[in-house]
Amino acid sequence: MGRAVVLEIIEHARGLPGTEAISITSATFMARAHALYESLGFRRTPDRDWYVPGEDVLLWVFTLEIAK
Repeated sequence: MGRAVVLEIIEHARGLPGTEAISITSATFMARAHALYESLGFRRTPDRDWYVPGEDVLLWVFTLEIAK
């Protein structure tokens, strides 16, 4: 199910004029999600990682270049 959702997001983004890349954030403990994103071509973008305000939760950023 997760793969189908991410693939739909990718296809939708490819149809948006001027869209060059998309990013997804994921908590550091979500290893299965990370594997899914990487299998679809996403790459970690550590310089864009961020903490949830008021929480001790680090979110990793994964980015997929989709330039046409």
